[in-house]
Amino acid sequence: MNDSTISVRYARALFASARGKELVAEVRKDMQLLLEMLREKPFRTMLESPVLPESKKTDLVTDLLGGHLRESSLQLLKLTIKNNREVLLADIARHYEKIFKQEHGIQSVMISSPVPINDTARSAIVSSIEKTLETKAEVSSRENSELIGGFVIRVEDQQYDASVKAQLAAIKKKLLK
Repeated sequence: MNDSTISVRYARALFASARGKELVAEVRKDMQLLLEMLREKPFRTMLESPVLPESKKTDLVTDLLGGHLRESSLQLLKLTIKNNREVLLADIARHYEKIFKQEHGIQSVMISSPVPINDTARSAIVSSIEKTLETKAEVSSRENSELIGGFVIRVEDQQYDASVKAQLAAIKKKLLK
């Protein structure tokens, strides 16, 4: 069985458990915290260490995260450690996030622009996207000075490029024909 399939199964099981306890949003926050922790090299190294025994890993995870995670999230961590699947924790957390968004009709939107977007422009873009796509939008933004001007909006796997860089590239392509 490949790792992706295993990760999806763990994430679905966690989501079903959280739904039964009406803790879906809280467990989502737990998974986001777990992803943040997994970005820290010492934590990730400890979890993935083949020489550290299961009991020690479980004790360390309980000590570090026990007060911050719901019981079902902590049980998932313990189960993955017990089954030697701790390397899949980041994938499990990402799959949980994906399931959560699908269940709640949320689409991820990334706005790239050469300068920070002000709140007025951001809310106008979000409102337009939500109205057009008839969905909730979870927006993040980043600066990309290579765009020169304008912006690029990415909604899931679709992209709208209204950047000066793209317009200049289109003009160059026409001139070279």
